[in-house]
Amino acid sequence: MSAAGRATRGVGGAGLVVRLLMPLAWPQAGGAAEYARVLAEGLAERDEVAEVELLTQRVAGGAGEGRIGAREGLVVRRELPVVFGGGGLPRARRAVNYIEHNRRVAGALTAWSRAARGDGRSTVVLVHSGYSRRRTVVGAWVRRLKRQGCPVRYVLDVRDPLNSDASLRGYGHFDGAIGCSRAIARRLREVWPAERVAELAVPVRFERVSDAAVEAELGRRGLTRGGYVLLPGGVVAGKGFGVAFEAWRRLVERGSGLGLVSIGRRQAVGAELAGAVDEAERGGGFVHVGEVDNAAARALMAGSAAVVLASGVEGLPRAALEAMSVGAAGLWPGVEEFVEAMPGQIAETADAGRLAEQIERVAERALRGVGGASGGYDWRRHDAALVMGRYVAWLSELAGTKRGAERASG
Repeated sequence: MSAAGRATRGVGGAGLVVRLLMPLAWPQAGGAAEYARVLAEGLAERDEVAEVELLTQRVAGGAGEGRIGAREGLVVRRELPVVFGGGGLPRARRAVNYIEHNRRVAGALTAWSRAARGDGRSTVVLVHSGYSRRRTVVGAWVRRLKRQGCPVRYVLDVRDPLNSDASLRGYGHFDGAIGCSRAIARRLREVWPAERVAELAVPVRFERVSDAAVEAELGRRGLTRGGYVLLPGGVVAGKGFGVAFEAWRRLVERGSGLGLVSIGRRQAVGAELAGAVDEAERGGGFVHVGEVDNAAARALMAGSAAVVLASGVEGLPRAALEAMSVGAAGLWPGVEEFVEAMPGQIAETADAGRLAEQIERVAERALRGVGGASGGYDWRRHDAALVMGRYVAWLSELAGTKRGAERASG
Protein backbone atom coordinates (compact mmCIF):
# COMPACT_ATOMS: atom_id res chain seq x y z
CA MET A 1 0.00 0.00 0.00
CA SER A 2 1.21 3.47 -0.86
CA ALA A 3 1.91 6.17 1.73
CA ALA A 4 -1.13 8.08 0.49
CA GLY A 5 -3.24 4.98 0.89
CA ARG A 6 -2.07 4.49 4.46
CA ALA A 7 -2.81 8.10 5.28
CA THR A 8 -6.36 8.06 3.96
CA ARG A 9 -7.45 4.51 4.77
CA GLY A 10 -10.57 4.63 6.87
CA VAL A 11 -10.66 8.44 6.98
CA GLY A 12 -14.18 9.83 6.76
CA GLY A 13 -15.66 6.46 5.86
CA ALA A 14 -13.63 6.40 2.62
CA GLY A 15 -12.69 3.17 0.92
CA LEU A 16 -14.39 -0.14 0.28
CA VAL A 17 -14.97 -2.69 3.04
CA VAL A 18 -14.75 -6.31 1.90
CA ARG A 19 -15.87 -9.25 4.05
CA LEU A 20 -14.86 -12.74 2.88
CA LEU A 21 -16.88 -15.77 3.92
CA MET A 22 -14.39 -18.44 2.81
CA PRO A 23 -14.38 -21.64 4.88
CA LEU A 24 -11.05 -22.93 3.57
CA ALA A 25 -7.97 -20.78 4.21
CA TRP A 26 -4.45 -21.19 5.55
CA PRO A 27 -3.17 -23.11 7.46
CA GLN A 28 -5.11 -25.61 5.39
CA ALA A 29 -3.64 -26.55 2.01
CA GLY A 30 -5.20 -26.73 -1.42
CA GLY A 31 -6.51 -24.48 -4.17
CA ALA A 32 -9.40 -22.99 -2.19
CA ALA A 33 -7.16 -22.19 0.79
CA GLU A 34 -4.51 -20.61 -1.42
CA TYR A 35 -7.17 -18.59 -3.23
CA ALA A 36 -8.46 -17.21 0.08
CA ARG A 37 -4.92 -16.22 1.05
CA VAL A 38 -4.16 -14.47 -2.24
CA LEU A 39 -7.53 -12.74 -2.30
CA ALA A 40 -7.36 -11.49 1.30
CA GLU A 41 -3.78 -10.26 1.02
CA GLY A 42 -4.29 -8.78 -2.45
CA LEU A 43 -7.40 -6.81 -1.51
CA ALA A 44 -5.77 -5.50 1.68
CA GLU A 45 -2.84 -4.16 -0.34
CA ARG A 46 -5.06 -1.96 -2.52
CA ASP A 47 -5.41 1.73 -1.69
CA GLU A 48 -9.10 1.67 -2.65
CA VAL A 49 -9.89 -0.90 0.06
CA ALA A 50 -10.25 0.36 3.61
CA GLU A 51 -10.71 -2.96 5.39
CA VAL A 52 -10.69 -6.69 4.64
CA GLU A 53 -12.10 -9.29 7.01
CA LEU A 54 -11.80 -13.02 6.36
CA LEU A 55 -14.05 -15.41 8.29
CA THR A 56 -12.88 -19.00 7.94
CA GLN A 57 -12.79 -22.37 9.66
CA ARG A 58 -10.59 -22.95 12.70
CA VAL A 59 -7.99 -25.60 12.00
CA ALA A 60 -5.38 -26.96 14.37
CA GLY A 61 -2.06 -27.01 12.60
CA GLY A 62 -1.81 -27.35 8.86
CA ALA A 63 0.57 -27.99 6.02
CA GLY A 64 3.98 -26.40 6.36
CA GLU A 65 4.32 -22.92 7.82
CA GLY A 66 2.25 -21.00 5.29
CA ARG A 67 0.06 -18.35 6.84
CA ILE A 68 -1.91 -15.40 5.61
CA GLY A 69 0.55 -12.56 5.86
CA ALA A 70 -0.02 -9.61 8.15
CA ARG A 71 -1.41 -6.64 6.27
CA GLU A 72 -2.67 -3.27 7.45
CA GLY A 73 -6.44 -3.37 7.34
CA LEU A 74 -6.65 -7.19 7.20
CA VAL A 75 -8.39 -9.17 9.93
CA VAL A 76 -8.49 -12.98 9.85
CA ARG A 77 -11.03 -14.69 12.09
CA ARG A 78 -10.63 -18.46 12.41
CA GLU A 79 -13.88 -19.08 14.22
CA LEU A 80 -16.01 -21.51 12.18
CA PRO A 81 -16.18 -25.19 13.16
CA VAL A 82 -14.88 -27.49 10.43
CA VAL A 83 -17.55 -28.57 7.93
CA PHE A 84 -15.80 -28.07 4.59
CA GLY A 85 -12.95 -30.53 4.10
CA GLY A 86 -13.96 -32.39 7.26
CA GLY A 87 -14.87 -35.69 5.64
CA GLY A 88 -12.86 -37.63 8.20
CA LEU A 89 -14.92 -36.38 11.15
CA PRO A 90 -17.41 -38.74 12.83
CA ARG A 91 -20.99 -38.17 11.68
CA ALA A 92 -22.11 -36.98 15.12
CA ARG A 93 -19.30 -34.41 15.27
CA ARG A 94 -20.09 -33.16 11.77
CA ALA A 95 -23.74 -32.68 12.73
CA VAL A 96 -22.76 -30.64 15.78
CA ASN A 97 -20.29 -28.63 13.70
CA TYR A 98 -22.97 -27.85 11.11
CA ILE A 99 -25.23 -26.36 13.76
CA GLU A 100 -22.48 -24.24 15.29
CA HIS A 101 -21.08 -23.27 11.87
CA ASN A 102 -24.49 -22.00 10.77
CA ARG A 103 -25.00 -20.12 14.04
CA ARG A 104 -21.68 -18.31 13.73
CA VAL A 105 -22.18 -17.49 10.05
CA ALA A 106 -25.63 -16.05 10.73
CA GLY A 107 -24.17 -13.99 13.55
CA ALA A 108 -21.39 -12.67 11.33
CA LEU A 109 -23.75 -11.73 8.49
CA THR A 110 -25.96 -9.88 10.97
CA ALA A 111 -23.01 -8.07 12.54
CA TRP A 112 -21.68 -7.02 9.12
CA SER A 113 -25.11 -5.64 8.22
CA ARG A 114 -25.32 -3.63 11.43
CA ALA A 115 -21.80 -2.27 10.94
CA ALA A 116 -22.62 -1.12 7.41
CA ARG A 117 -25.76 0.62 8.67
CA GLY A 118 -23.85 2.27 11.48
CA ASP A 119 -20.78 3.63 9.69
CA GLY A 120 -22.24 4.12 6.22
CA ARG A 121 -19.24 2.59 4.47
CA SER A 122 -19.68 0.73 1.17
CA THR A 123 -19.50 -2.96 2.08
CA VAL A 124 -19.33 -6.09 -0.05
CA VAL A 125 -19.52 -9.66 1.26
CA LEU A 126 -18.00 -12.38 -0.95
CA VAL A 127 -19.48 -15.83 -0.23
CA HIS A 128 -17.72 -18.98 -1.39
CA SER A 129 -20.06 -20.92 -3.67
CA GLY A 130 -19.55 -24.09 -1.64
CA TYR A 131 -22.18 -22.70 0.71
CA SER A 132 -24.79 -22.95 -2.04
CA ARG A 133 -24.21 -26.71 -2.30
CA ARG A 134 -24.60 -27.49 1.39
CA ARG A 135 -27.26 -27.32 4.06
CA THR A 136 -26.36 -23.88 5.37
CA VAL A 137 -28.34 -20.81 6.39
CA VAL A 138 -26.38 -18.40 4.19
CA GLY A 139 -28.88 -17.98 1.34
CA ALA A 140 -31.93 -17.67 3.58
CA TRP A 141 -30.17 -15.37 6.04
CA VAL A 142 -29.02 -12.97 3.33
CA ARG A 143 -32.56 -12.89 1.93
CA ARG A 144 -33.84 -11.99 5.39
CA LEU A 145 -31.28 -9.21 5.83
CA LYS A 146 -32.04 -7.75 2.40
CA ARG A 147 -35.75 -7.64 3.22
CA GLN A 148 -34.80 -5.56 6.25
CA GLY A 149 -33.06 -3.03 4.01
CA CYS A 150 -29.48 -4.19 4.56
CA PRO A 151 -27.10 -1.89 2.61
CA VAL A 152 -24.46 -4.61 2.10
CA ARG A 153 -23.85 -5.99 -1.41
CA TYR A 154 -23.56 -9.79 -1.56
CA VAL A 155 -21.50 -11.65 -4.17
CA LEU A 156 -21.45 -15.40 -4.86
CA ASP A 157 -17.87 -16.39 -5.72
CA VAL A 158 -18.01 -19.46 -7.99
CA ARG A 159 -14.76 -21.39 -8.30
CA ASP A 160 -15.83 -24.79 -9.67
CA PRO A 161 -18.47 -26.32 -11.94
CA LEU A 162 -20.10 -28.53 -9.28
CA ASN A 163 -22.88 -26.06 -8.49
CA SER A 164 -26.16 -27.11 -10.07
CA ASP A 165 -28.33 -24.61 -11.91
CA ALA A 166 -30.87 -24.97 -9.10
CA SER A 167 -28.30 -24.06 -6.43
CA LEU A 168 -27.17 -21.04 -8.44
CA ARG A 169 -30.76 -19.86 -8.94
CA GLY A 170 -31.29 -20.25 -5.20
CA TYR A 171 -28.76 -17.44 -4.70
CA GLY A 172 -30.33 -15.19 -7.32
CA HIS A 173 -31.19 -12.61 -4.65
CA PHE A 174 -27.46 -11.85 -4.31
CA ASP A 175 -26.30 -8.63 -5.94
CA GLY A 176 -23.62 -10.21 -8.12
CA ALA A 177 -21.64 -13.31 -8.97
CA ILE A 178 -18.05 -13.97 -10.01
CA GLY A 179 -17.12 -16.80 -12.37
CA CYS A 180 -13.46 -17.80 -12.59
CA SER A 181 -13.68 -19.25 -16.13
CA ARG A 182 -15.60 -18.75 -19.34
CA ALA A 183 -17.73 -21.83 -18.80
CA ILE A 184 -18.69 -20.90 -15.25
CA ALA A 185 -19.44 -17.27 -16.16
CA ARG A 186 -21.56 -18.47 -19.08
CA ARG A 187 -23.55 -20.80 -16.81
CA LEU A 188 -24.09 -17.97 -14.37
CA ARG A 189 -25.42 -15.73 -17.14
CA GLU A 190 -27.88 -18.46 -18.10
CA VAL A 191 -29.51 -18.41 -14.66
CA TRP A 192 -28.79 -14.80 -13.56
CA PRO A 193 -29.14 -11.42 -15.31
CA ALA A 194 -25.95 -11.02 -17.35
CA GLU A 195 -25.22 -7.54 -15.98
CA ARG A 196 -24.75 -8.98 -12.48
CA VAL A 197 -22.10 -11.51 -13.54
CA ALA A 198 -18.36 -10.86 -13.87
CA GLU A 199 -15.73 -13.19 -15.30
CA LEU A 200 -12.58 -12.54 -13.28
CA ALA A 201 -9.36 -14.51 -13.72
CA VAL A 202 -8.07 -16.72 -10.90
CA PRO A 203 -5.48 -14.61 -9.04
CA VAL A 204 -2.16 -16.38 -8.43
CA ARG A 205 1.04 -15.20 -6.77
CA PHE A 206 3.73 -16.59 -9.04
CA GLU A 207 6.63 -16.92 -6.62
CA ARG A 208 10.02 -17.95 -7.98
CA VAL A 209 11.35 -21.42 -7.19
CA SER A 210 15.15 -21.70 -7.13
CA ASP A 211 17.08 -24.82 -8.14
CA ALA A 212 18.35 -25.03 -4.57
CA ALA A 213 14.79 -25.05 -3.21
CA VAL A 214 13.80 -27.79 -5.65
CA GLU A 215 16.78 -29.95 -4.73
CA ALA A 216 16.15 -29.44 -1.02
CA GLU A 217 12.49 -30.46 -1.32
CA LEU A 218 13.31 -33.51 -3.43
CA GLY A 219 16.02 -34.49 -0.96
CA ARG A 220 13.56 -34.39 1.94
CA ARG A 221 11.23 -36.70 0.01
CA GLY A 222 13.89 -39.06 -1.36
CA LEU A 223 12.99 -38.09 -4.93
CA THR A 224 15.11 -37.56 -8.03
CA ARG A 225 14.65 -34.64 -10.42
CA GLY A 226 12.78 -35.83 -13.51
CA GLY A 227 12.22 -39.24 -11.95
CA TYR A 228 8.50 -39.05 -11.24
CA VAL A 229 5.09 -37.99 -12.49
CA LEU A 230 3.27 -35.62 -10.14
CA LEU A 231 -0.47 -35.72 -9.45
CA PRO A 232 -1.41 -32.41 -7.76
CA GLY A 233 -5.03 -33.50 -7.22
CA GLY A 234 -4.18 -36.02 -4.49
CA VAL A 235 -5.75 -39.43 -4.01
CA VAL A 236 -9.22 -38.21 -4.92
CA ALA A 237 -11.50 -40.03 -7.36
CA GLY A 238 -13.07 -36.79 -8.57
CA LYS A 239 -9.63 -35.41 -9.49
CA GLY A 240 -8.90 -38.27 -11.91
CA PHE A 241 -6.63 -40.27 -9.58
CA GLY A 242 -7.92 -43.65 -10.73
CA VAL A 243 -7.23 -43.21 -14.43
CA ALA A 244 -3.87 -41.53 -13.75
CA PHE A 245 -2.75 -44.31 -11.42
CA GLU A 246 -3.74 -46.99 -13.94
CA ALA A 247 -1.92 -45.09 -16.71
CA TRP A 248 1.23 -45.02 -14.57
CA ARG A 249 0.96 -48.78 -13.89
CA ARG A 250 0.84 -49.41 -17.63
CA LEU A 251 3.99 -47.35 -18.09
CA VAL A 252 5.74 -49.42 -15.41
CA GLU A 253 4.64 -52.62 -17.14
CA ARG A 254 6.26 -51.31 -20.34
CA GLY A 255 9.55 -50.78 -18.50
CA SER A 256 9.33 -47.11 -17.53
CA GLY A 257 11.39 -46.13 -14.52
CA LEU A 258 9.16 -43.19 -13.60
CA GLY A 259 7.70 -43.11 -10.13
CA LEU A 260 4.35 -41.61 -9.21
CA VAL A 261 3.92 -38.90 -6.55
CA SER A 262 0.68 -37.33 -5.37
CA ILE A 263 0.14 -34.27 -3.20
CA GLY A 264 -3.08 -33.12 -1.56
CA ARG A 265 -5.87 -34.96 0.17
CA ARG A 266 -6.21 -38.71 0.46
CA GLN A 267 -9.75 -40.02 0.28
CA ALA A 268 -11.17 -43.52 0.29
CA VAL A 269 -11.17 -45.20 -3.13
CA GLY A 270 -12.62 -48.52 -4.29
CA ALA A 271 -11.27 -51.73 -2.77
CA GLU A 272 -9.51 -52.90 -5.94
CA LEU A 273 -7.79 -49.56 -6.53
CA ALA A 274 -6.93 -49.23 -2.84
CA GLY A 275 -5.21 -52.61 -2.92
CA ALA A 276 -3.17 -51.67 -5.97
CA VAL A 277 -2.19 -48.35 -4.38
CA ASP A 278 -1.07 -50.06 -1.16
CA GLU A 279 1.03 -52.54 -3.14
CA ALA A 280 2.65 -49.73 -5.14
CA GLU A 281 3.45 -47.84 -1.93
CA ARG A 282 5.08 -50.88 -0.37
CA GLY A 283 7.17 -51.32 -3.51
CA GLY A 284 8.27 -47.68 -3.42
CA GLY A 285 6.95 -46.80 -6.86
CA PHE A 286 4.12 -44.64 -5.55
CA VAL A 287 4.49 -41.97 -2.88
CA HIS A 288 1.64 -39.95 -1.43
CA VAL A 289 3.23 -36.88 0.13
CA GLY A 290 -0.03 -35.48 1.51
CA GLU A 291 -0.90 -31.84 1.98
CA VAL A 292 1.98 -29.42 1.51
CA ASP A 293 2.32 -25.67 1.47
CA ASN A 294 2.51 -23.74 -1.77
CA ALA A 295 6.30 -23.44 -1.82
CA ALA A 296 6.70 -27.21 -1.51
CA ALA A 297 4.05 -27.85 -4.16
CA ARG A 298 5.80 -25.58 -6.64
CA ALA A 299 9.18 -27.22 -5.94
CA LEU A 300 7.72 -30.69 -6.49
CA MET A 301 6.13 -29.51 -9.74
CA ALA A 302 9.41 -28.05 -10.96
CA GLY A 303 11.28 -31.26 -10.16
CA SER A 304 8.86 -33.62 -11.91
CA ALA A 305 9.06 -35.25 -15.32
CA ALA A 306 5.44 -34.25 -15.88
CA VAL A 307 2.49 -32.87 -13.94
CA VAL A 308 -0.81 -34.62 -14.70
CA LEU A 309 -4.22 -33.28 -13.75
CA ALA A 310 -6.72 -35.63 -15.41
CA SER A 311 -9.72 -34.15 -13.65
CA GLY A 312 -13.07 -33.65 -15.31
CA VAL A 313 -14.46 -31.28 -12.66
CA GLU A 314 -12.40 -28.11 -12.80
CA GLY A 315 -13.19 -24.45 -13.22
CA LEU A 316 -9.76 -23.06 -14.08
CA PRO A 317 -7.34 -25.02 -11.86
CA ARG A 318 -4.75 -23.14 -9.85
CA ALA A 319 -2.48 -26.20 -9.78
CA ALA A 320 -2.14 -26.13 -13.56
CA LEU A 321 -1.30 -22.41 -13.55
CA GLU A 322 1.30 -22.90 -10.81
CA ALA A 323 2.88 -25.78 -12.74
CA MET A 324 3.02 -23.77 -15.96
CA SER A 325 4.68 -20.88 -14.15
CA VAL A 326 7.59 -23.04 -12.94
CA GLY A 327 8.09 -24.52 -16.41
CA ALA A 328 6.80 -27.99 -15.61
CA ALA A 329 5.71 -30.13 -18.55
CA GLY A 330 2.19 -31.38 -18.11
CA LEU A 331 -1.21 -32.59 -19.16
CA TRP A 332 -4.11 -30.39 -18.14
CA PRO A 333 -7.88 -30.61 -17.69
CA GLY A 334 -10.11 -29.94 -20.68
CA VAL A 335 -11.35 -26.53 -19.62
CA GLU A 336 -12.30 -24.27 -22.50
CA GLU A 337 -9.35 -21.88 -22.16
CA PHE A 338 -6.78 -24.71 -22.19
CA VAL A 339 -8.42 -26.60 -25.06
CA GLU A 340 -8.33 -23.46 -27.18
CA ALA A 341 -4.70 -22.57 -26.39
CA MET A 342 -3.04 -26.00 -26.18
CA PRO A 343 -5.23 -28.79 -27.55
CA GLY A 344 -2.30 -31.21 -27.60
CA GLN A 345 -1.82 -31.03 -23.84
CA ILE A 346 -5.30 -31.99 -22.64
CA ALA A 347 -5.27 -35.05 -20.38
CA GLU A 348 -7.35 -38.09 -21.26
CA THR A 349 -9.84 -38.62 -18.44
CA ALA A 350 -11.36 -42.00 -19.33
CA ASP A 351 -8.83 -44.13 -21.24
CA ALA A 352 -5.82 -45.15 -19.11
CA GLY A 353 -3.96 -46.55 -22.13
CA ARG A 354 -4.31 -43.31 -24.01
CA LEU A 355 -3.27 -41.29 -20.95
CA ALA A 356 -0.18 -43.50 -20.53
CA GLU A 357 0.85 -42.68 -24.08
CA GLN A 358 0.32 -38.98 -23.41
CA ILE A 359 2.42 -39.06 -20.23
CA GLU A 360 5.21 -40.96 -21.97
CA ARG A 361 5.30 -38.48 -24.83
CA VAL A 362 5.21 -35.37 -22.63
CA ALA A 363 7.91 -36.69 -20.26
CA GLU A 364 10.17 -37.70 -23.16
CA ARG A 365 9.79 -34.31 -24.84
CA ALA A 366 10.53 -32.55 -21.53
CA LEU A 367 13.68 -34.64 -21.12
CA ARG A 368 14.84 -33.46 -24.56
CA GLY A 369 13.86 -29.87 -23.76
CA VAL A 370 11.24 -29.80 -26.52
CA GLY A 371 7.88 -28.07 -26.11
CA GLY A 372 6.66 -25.57 -23.56
CA ALA A 373 4.78 -26.22 -20.37
CA SER A 374 1.86 -24.00 -21.20
CA GLY A 375 1.57 -24.32 -24.98
CA GLY A 376 -0.10 -21.13 -26.11
CA TYR A 377 -1.86 -20.33 -22.82
CA ASP A 378 -0.80 -17.07 -21.20
CA TRP A 379 -0.66 -17.97 -17.51
CA ARG A 380 0.76 -14.53 -16.71
CA ARG A 381 -2.71 -13.02 -17.09
CA HIS A 382 -3.49 -14.57 -13.69
CA ASP A 383 -0.77 -12.61 -11.87
CA ALA A 384 -2.43 -11.33 -8.70
CA ALA A 385 -0.84 -7.92 -9.13
CA LEU A 386 -2.88 -7.48 -12.31
CA VAL A 387 -6.04 -9.37 -11.39
CA MET A 388 -6.71 -7.65 -8.06
CA GLY A 389 -7.16 -4.31 -9.81
CA ARG A 390 -10.07 -5.77 -11.79
CA TYR A 391 -11.56 -7.33 -8.63
CA VAL A 392 -11.47 -4.00 -6.81
CA ALA A 393 -12.86 -2.05 -9.79
CA TRP A 394 -15.84 -4.39 -10.15
CA LEU A 395 -16.53 -4.69 -6.41
CA SER A 396 -16.31 -0.92 -5.96
CA GLU A 397 -18.73 -0.25 -8.77
CA LEU A 398 -21.07 -2.96 -7.53
CA ALA A 399 -21.08 -1.44 -4.06
CA GLY A 400 -21.89 1.98 -5.45
CA THR A 401 -24.20 1.34 -8.40
CA LYS A 402 -24.91 -2.42 -8.47
CA ARG A 403 -23.29 -2.46 -11.95
CA GLY A 404 -19.80 -3.19 -13.16
CA ALA A 405 -19.78 -6.46 -15.05
CA GLU A 406 -19.10 -4.58 -18.30
CA ARG A 407 -15.88 -3.13 -16.95
CA ALA A 408 -14.76 -6.44 -15.42
CA SER A 409 -15.40 -8.36 -18.63
CA GLY A 410 -13.80 -5.78 -20.92
